[in-house]
Amino acid sequence: MSRIVLPFLVLSLLFAAPAFAQTDSADLKVEFEFVPEEHLTATFFSTWTRITNNGPATAHGLTIAADAPGASEIQFWQTQTRCQQSSTCSTTYGDLAPGAYVEFSVAFELPAAIETTIPLTVRVSSSNTDPNPADNVVEQDQLFIAVPELWADVSSSSDRLEPELPADVAFGITNRGRVAALGTTIDLTLPPGTEVLSVAPPEGVSCTSATTTVHCETGALHPNGSQRIHATVRTPPVYDGGSLPLTVRASATNRILDSRFRTSVTAWYFAPLFVVNNGEDSGPGSLRQAIVDANARCIADQCRIGFRIPATSSMTIRPVTPLPAVTGSTAIDGISEKYFVGQKELAHPLIQLDGSLLAAGNGLDLRGDGSGVSGVAIGNFPGIGVMLVASAQQTHVRFVADNFIGTDATGTVAMPNQRGIMVLGNRYGYLTRNVISGNRLSGVWLLGGYQFNVDGNRIGVAADGVTPLPNGASGIYIGEGTDRPWIYNNTIAYNREFGIAVHPSVRQMDASINSIFGNGNSGIDYGLDLATPNVEVDTGRQPNTPVMLSATYDPARNVTMIEGELHSFAEAAPLGNRFRVILYKNDSPHAQAQTRLGDTLISGTGHFSVPANGDLRGKYITGITLRYRKGDEGTFEEYAISEETSEISVPVAVQ
Repeated sequence: MSRIVLPFLVLSLLFAAPAFAQTDSADLKVEFEFVPEEHLTATFFSTWTRITNNGPATAHGLTIAADAPGASEIQFWQTQTRCQQSSTCSTTYGDLAPGAYVEFSVAFELPAAIETTIPLTVRVSSSNTDPNPADNVVEQDQLFIAVPELWADVSSSSDRLEPELPADVAFGITNRGRVAALGTTIDLTLPPGTEVLSVAPPEGVSCTSATTTVHCETGALHPNGSQRIHATVRTPPVYDGGSLPLTVRASATNRILDSRFRTSVTAWYFAPLFVVNNGEDSGPGSLRQAIVDANARCIADQCRIGFRIPATSSMTIRPVTPLPAVTGSTAIDGISEKYFVGQKELAHPLIQLDGSLLAAGNGLDLRGDGSGVSGVAIGNFPGIGVMLVASAQQTHVRFVADNFIGTDATGTVAMPNQRGIMVLGNRYGYLTRNVISGNRLSGVWLLGGYQFNVDGNRIGVAADGVTPLPNGASGIYIGEGTDRPWIYNNTIAYNREFGIAVHPSVRQMDASINSIFGNGNSGIDYGLDLATPNVEVDTGRQPNTPVMLSATYDPARNVTMIEGELHSFAEAAPLGNRFRVILYKNDSPHAQAQTRLGDTLISGTGHFSVPANGDLRGKYITGITLRYRKGDEGTFEEYAISEETSEISVPVAVQ
């Protein structure tokens, strides 16, 4: 090798080494963001640090450390690092590319002193050389001075919002700081058009009001102290629907934390409302016109038809021709009349729909998605009192609630429809708290629906739940193609045929918790063929009924011992082949289920012995099997467990 070349190589290496070291460096910079005003009262606060790599190389093994002498805990939320009983904490992040940055949330728990100064320090490092270490650390002495922290809140406790009707508003103030707030006040601002009717402040609070505002002076509030005020207002005339804000803001005479929690906002939502204000069969203010107008407006919007009869608190509407079908997403709300006249606690409807002038036709034909009816007495129709027909695409729940179907508005006199309610092909809706009695045929007819709820109704009895007012056929008929209806907490009594009649095609039905008695035939009948005998293998049909062996009163213990057996099977045994037997006492020796005594969980084949309190001599004991079944494979219900109810057993007399 040439003597000239060798020195040149040596010199090249000497100059290249610093250049190589320079390219492997990572210039880190840490920035600390802290807004003192937001944390004056906090014993626990968090803030952001930003770490930037100005390069030129990737920073390896990034480490972030925080010091806060006097702090009892420090947390890095991104890495879930938590240092308790320590004023120093560090965490590692990994690598940070040149030109990139990462933000960390750092939280500090401070001592509860009223005033304290803490030197806060955050530093960053990596395994690389840093050519500018001065910006790897940020320090700040922070003075914490405790001041009151006021939180305001507002809510509307009314269960319905009617334009130009009374509504309740509750609003309040709480001091969540560590020192007292002095001379506190709270101001409520209501939407334009609202009228304040009254204000009910608690003792020690004084309030004044104008048309749309309430100003309350709440005095001194100690830490965790609060005051709450109630106001009654008249809502604005928002008949076209919409959302309107209600705002409260809290203040004090001494310095307070000026946070967003001092102000609270909620909203009133009004559905478009079509008002019925007379009992005419047509024209402005009639029910017929309200349905026509709602059908034109409410295909996508959810609307309501409400009643406001100024001359009297009740009204009867007698259509001369059938009312138009409700095709929009519209709720017919007869309960609104109770609110209009100030009788919202009244137990019976004030609106009567009377079909006695019709030669043919139904009462209400509800076809729109989300359509339903509440608080109306519907009787004397040649056809169905209420038809609930499935909409083409269902996105809202369908309902028939708090109506008297087949009686007058008192719930004591029969005004028979042909049938009370027919539910045709609906999914996930409910019939609840209705009186469905006095109809010429069945009270309720479910046809082709899925998991429809029939809950809390009085079927075959008057509004008092006791006086017989039978339907002329079955209380509930579960028709062809209906799947898994839920029938709970109903009184189903005195109907001329069955309590619950079930078409042979219906595979599953849960009706285990009802009071069923006094019906002309069995309380529950599958197949419309009277009592269905038990079979050796019952997995492909309704479960076998329990076999009641004896019921004997034991005076020494004052209990009636009920003995019986069950022989049933469950497909795939989803709950370990377990069943529930529900026991009832009855006044008559028929297959009814009048008063629930209790239940017992047993295997599919076995003997059960259940004690019932008291002397039940003179009564008859029956049982119902509740079988648990896993959903069909490959369906939406594959992993769901459904409950299937049997017929009611042959009764046994208590000895």
